[in-house]
Amino acid sequence: MNEQQIAFYFDACVQVAIAEQLKLSGSDAITARDLEKLSDDDPSHLRRATEQNRVLVTYDDDFVKIAQQGEAHTGIVFVPTKYRRIGIVVKELRKFEAMFRPEHVRNLVWYLTDTASS
Repeated sequence: MNEQQIAFYFDACVQVAIAEQLKLSGSDAITARDLEKLSDDDPSHLRRATEQNRVLVTYDDDFVKIAQQGEAHTGIVFVPTKYRRIGIVVKELRKFEAMFRPEHVRNLVWYLTDTASS
């Protein structure tokens, strides 16, 4: 993993196809399924992502609540319901990856939107 590049960790609720598409374009992405950790609880997913210096991508707002309680992390991308189409998520994560370096997103919760429709 390039330490200057964003790396992603997808929790169990995000479609695997998103990580697969990102990997095809050279992104560093793993899923809870890749690690055989689908049944882990939210704190375990967040801890693992943080230990691996990865930004956690999720559809689960429980991670936002955990972050609001002060839990340190290497970044969370929360995808609201209206933006959960695979193409939108892939496109916006590519933009996120191009805009930021890992040190810029520590303890940041990013709400993904479709910037093309803004």
